[in-house]
Amino acid sequence: MTASCVGMTIVGITFITIGAILPLLRTRFFLSELEAGYLASSLPFGILIGSMTFGPISDRYSYKYPMSGSLLLSILGLVGLAFFTSISMLMFCFILVGIGSGALNGSTNSLVSIISSETPEKRAANLSFLSIFFGVGALLMPLIMGYFTEFYSYNSILLLLSVILLVPFLAFLFLKYPEPVVSGKLEKSEITSLLRDPRLMILGLFLFSQSGIEGIVNNWTPLFMESVHKMGSSAAIYSLTIFLLSLTITRVALSTILKDVAVRTLLFSSVIVVSIGLSILSSGYLTMGLIIMGVGSASAFPLAFSYVGEFFNRMSGMAFSIVLIYGLLGNMLLNYLMGFLSEKFGLEIYSWFIGLSILATAVLLVIFYRIIYRLRDHKS
Repeated sequence: MTASCVGMTIVGITFITIGAILPLLRTRFFLSELEAGYLASSLPFGILIGSMTFGPISDRYSYKYPMSGSLLLSILGLVGLAFFTSISMLMFCFILVGIGSGALNGSTNSLVSIISSETPEKRAANLSFLSIFFGVGALLMPLIMGYFTEFYSYNSILLLLSVILLVPFLAFLFLKYPEPVVSGKLEKSEITSLLRDPRLMILGLFLFSQSGIEGIVNNWTPLFMESVHKMGSSAAIYSLTIFLLSLTITRVALSTILKDVAVRTLLFSSVIVVSIGLSILSSGYLTMGLIIMGVGSASAFPLAFSYVGEFFNRMSGMAFSIVLIYGLLGNMLLNYLMGFLSEKFGLEIYSWFIGLSILATAVLLVIFYRIIYRLRDHKS
């Protein structure tokens, strides 16, 4: 559990570090908007590759290889960003960091799911606890970067971070991991059966919508506040930090609440809370709306992951890979669609678009539980 928490903290740190150095790279190398866009898009491409590959490797060989290998790739990517000057090599380093972060994120969640198999509530509580550490890394790193950039170049900061990350890399190499769940070669029929399982498909689509909602809140809220509610840019960005802080604090509470409250109750409650938060935000009470949306959004990923671990423990690594790919695609595609619609109709579409996405998550939850009950009735 400790190794997974350290790994998730590293995921948060690397995500924020990459976001923080992009403007510095743009200034140093006089990058155009197009070149900066290429760099920014190469990171999610790498995350997608990492999310696709960690599952089969974990199930077949052991979590040792994706845990240690993904961290090594992130370290190499960070070192490369400190030294390389060509756009093509910088893109390659962004992809390396993306692969490492994607694989490490998936491996830590899947590993916690395996070692927390006592009850669904226990699994969900531990996954919620794990997700706190992404927030810890994501919230601490801007403070650290802001302080050290006054005294050191970003190259020095990246190299120092790479050296520090060697410590958990070495620890990951010598830790004892659960035995592989697949003793031989994966049969094609097993993979096909997993991909066609309606429970996994609905969970993936749920995370598709939820990831899109969180991505739109993170990427479009400052613009919405500036353009529609005439808020200053610094205040808009500060409000976004409040959303992330609210989400992280709520996950701390969830790790305790889930021991006594059913997962289903919390999932449906979260949809209601997010809807209330969006209504308050749209009414002009921006900070309060974001706080409530953060509270409502906190449970979606950990609780969905707990169901993945419960229903697909035979090939949990691959199952986690599949739902993470759904989530990543939702984040990218719904953000793109939001950009297209805002060009056509203006940023006023922000609230309507998120509202429709929330409605989609509610419908998918209803379908998911109907499938579960139908399967249980069929077995009995």
